Amino acid sequence: ARSAFRNNSSVYTINGDRSNFTEVTTLLKGRGIDLDHKRFLILQGEVESIAQMKPKAPNEHEDGLLEYLEDIIGTSRYKEPIEETLVKVDQLNEDRSEKMNRLRLIERDKASLEEKKKEAEAWLRNKNELVRAQNKIYQYYKLGHLRNEEEVQGSIETLTKQLEQERDKNKDTIAAIDELQRAYDERVKAFEIVKKETAPLVKQLQTLEKQEVTLQEKRKHVMTKGKKLAKSLKEDNTSRGEAERLIENHTESMDKNRKEVEKLEKSLEVEEAELEKIAESLKDKTEVFHAQIEAKQKELEPWNAKINKKQAELDLATNERNMLAEKAQAIQTSVDDAAKLVEDLVGEKRAKEEQLGQLKSELVALKKELAGGEKKLQGMEEQEQKLRSKASSARQKTDEAKASQAANTSANAVLDSLNRMKAAGRITGFHGRLGDLGTIPDKYDVAMSTACPSLNHLVVDQVKQGEACIAYLKAQNIGRANIYVLEKLGKNIPSVQTPENAPRLYDLVKPKDPKFAPAFYKAVRDTLVADNLEQANRLAFGGQRRWRVVTLAGQLIDTSGTMSGGGTRVMKGLMSSKFAAESVRPEVMRQYEQEAEEAGRTLDEFLSEKRAFVGELEELQKRIPQVEMSVSKVELDIK
Repeated sequence: ARSAFRNNSSVYTINGDRSNFTEVTTLLKGRGIDLDHKRFLILQGEVESIAQMKPKAPNEHEDGLLEYLEDIIGTSRYKEPIEETLVKVDQLNEDRSEKMNRLRLIERDKASLEEKKKEAEAWLRNKNELVRAQNKIYQYYKLGHLRNEEEVQGSIETLTKQLEQERDKNKDTIAAIDELQRAYDERVKAFEIVKKETAPLVKQLQTLEKQEVTLQEKRKHVMTKGKKLAKSLKEDNTSRGEAERLIENHTESMDKNRKEVEKLEKSLEVEEAELEKIAESLKDKTEVFHAQIEAKQKELEPWNAKINKKQAELDLATNERNMLAEKAQAIQTSVDDAAKLVEDLVGEKRAKEEQLGQLKSELVALKKELAGGEKKLQGMEEQEQKLRSKASSARQKTDEAKASQAANTSANAVLDSLNRMKAAGRITGFHGRLGDLGTIPDKYDVAMSTACPSLNHLVVDQVKQGEACIAYLKAQNIGRANIYVLEKLGKNIPSVQTPENAPRLYDLVKPKDPKFAPAFYKAVRDTLVADNLEQANRLAFGGQRRWRVVTLAGQLIDTSGTMSGGGTRVMKGLMSSKFAAESVRPEVMRQYEQEAEEAGRTLDEFLSEKRAFVGELEELQKRIPQVEMSVSKVELDIK
């Protein structure tokens, strides 16, 4: 109820209890009252607009009388699903047309192959006749070989006796041969042991020989280079000594000649001064003495020649001295350069030795890091196996749960509803479908499904539980069900002797619990299983008792003599080789999916980390040979 006041406020009540507008509208909508469209209140203006409506809207943006009525009765919400269904129907009709066309083509091809089929059957018949004829020939040959075998067997016995006699005669020789053979075998074993032990040594020797050859070549090269340098140094020292001796000799000669030249120059100056005096005093008489002067000059010419000769010798000695001095200077420069080179080589050797130490330290560190990396990689591989196993287990668990849900979803409504009642605890003693309570090898699936339609019956423990199930199905109008009551079934299952020791279907079933065995025996009784129809006929009618027999292909012979089977389809799938998984709750399914996703994500992250680590390890493995090569080069440079 609603109470309105003058101040435009309202109060709502439900059954006398104070409420609000939201609760009232929720209650009315729950009772089926349409408060959104309010079609039960039609005013005069709306009647006129309704009368002027078109029978059907010309487009989807306008409303007609049909749309108006559908909106009132609530069927407009089915319009979109109907359109989608019509589209699907059109698509399915197209698919059906395509399949029918393909079927017609295949039937036409099948009809065209009929003649070839007849030819193939005729060829097979001829082939069978040929095989039979060949079989007769082979049997004839076999008979001849058997006769020959008897003769050869007699010869073998005779030769065997002769061999025994010869062995008795040569027993000592055979013993000696055996002893020698044993000794030979021991020597061979010892040789193999020594060979295995020496194999690595031989490889090591080959490696050392190669290294020795390399070192010998390097030694020869260094020795040759040293001899050349020693010879060059010796020659340079000899040349230096000779030059120093020549310098000393020519220095003494130059000093002596220089003193003589000075002495002669002083004598010449004295004579020239005296000559000038005489020339002044005898200036008038010069003409008289010109002849004498010329005579004196002629007398001086040998001395002048000697002076010139000495001067030339002095110039030659000076030049030779300068040349020897320059040569000595060059030799001294070479000696200084050699000393500097030796000093540079010593410094370079020290630097190389320091570099060698650093490289060796780096090599040791790299090898240690590589060993640690390989150990870590091994641990990562073990962890990878664990993660893979965990991810696989999680995926398998999820797949099994999904398969269980799919199986439970596809089950019939009767079984599904009873399973829900069992899960809710409203029905006890209900075990489900008979075919789900046991397993049979896949080989016998068709035979079991054909001979035992009762696999779809339901199983309960007691009569009252079965009555409760039937009452529930009847009350809910879900359907009908056939039920086996375990307490009403016999506990003693007879064991019988079957013809040709053929297996009973019952003996091939593995019940989930031994208490279900009577239900399976009730369903199949003493039905036998045959490999083919020929054996089935022998088992069914070959003895005093008639048996119910089913073949692996699904052909059934009943005790009354009726036979069923054939056709293009066979019954199968009513019973499996493994128990169906129990249904999984949605929250458990979501948990399984989250676990599987988390395990997969963890595995992917670990694999990425492992790939990065393997890349670093490969770079490390590449770096070690480079460092070893650098160590070898530095060692050769030092040597």
